[in-house]
Amino acid sequence: MAGLLWVVCAAVPAAAHVALVDACPFGGDVVAEVEAIELTFGGPLIADSDPPPEISVVGDLGRTDIAVGPVEFVSGTEIRAELPGALEPGLYIVRYRVVSADGDNNTGGFEFTLDPQAGEAVVCGDGDASAGRDANSDSGVGTAAWVLLAVGAVAVVAVGVLLRSGRGAERTEP
Repeated sequence: MAGLLWVVCAAVPAAAHVALVDACPFGGDVVAEVEAIELTFGGPLIADSDPPPEISVVGDLGRTDIAVGPVEFVSGTEIRAELPGALEPGLYIVRYRVVSADGDNNTGGFEFTLDPQAGEAVVCGDGDASAGRDANSDSGVGTAAWVLLAVGAVAVVAVGVLLRSGRGAERTEP
């Protein structure tokens, strides 16, 4: 039984992927201007990975690919890609692919809205992925945290089921 518990607990870190922890613009942001897409991850990335890191942007409800510049490494955990001149106002979808230092291929995406008339909107492209957001906000909670929580919950249930089934096996009929 202890061996099974050790296996379940040892598998928890293996389930964790390098999650996107911050971005400019961030998913759901309304921005007045965007010159670049900046993504920050919760762990180190491989710069010369195969496939290479990629950022793509789609506008016009998924019908128009937006040309982005090459992906640049700002640091070991942050990448950015320049966007072409002024974009039209509207909804944009950002997709990314990176390889973390442990060799895992990580993909994801999010949406943001470009609205030049937005009041206190974020301005992206200055090299600071957290520009315009409260540093104490919880918007950086990564997918890895939720995955770990779910795996932990499953592990607790599995141990409970195993303990319960073990008790049933010890019972003998009179």
